Amino acid sequence: MRRLTRAAERIQAGDFSARVGALAAGEVGTLAAAFDAMVAAVEEKTVALRDAADDEVRLRSRLEAVVAGMSDALVAGDAIPVASTVGPLRVPLGEPGGTVVLLRDLRPEQKIEQMKSELLSRVGPAAG
Repeated sequence: MRRLTRAAERIQAGDFSARVGALAAGEVGTLAAAFDAMVAAVEEKTVALRDAADDEVRLRSRLEAVVAGMSDALVAGDAIPVASTVGPLRVPLGEPGGTVVLLRDLRPEQKIEQMKSELLSRVGPAAG
């Protein structure tokens, strides 16, 4: 039990290489083997998560470099219906000062139209 406790304490401290090792047969030995198998699985998942995080950092860095090198504006969004309006930005003397771009999510309007259509399709046949 002491070996099991020491291994658990090392793992709690972040040392996933800690193992109990083979113990005498019986319930404690079975517990030690299950503990070692669990720790091996956790260590494997931890390594996989670290690798995935490293990959994400590399990808994010590449994307940031691409965006930073752009001289154009970039807007990215989900696969949502969007209405866009573009107009001049005027400064105090009426001179053009740039451009204003407005993006509006059309999902709420689409949902209302869908609800209206469904209501009319249910009410229409009953009224006729």
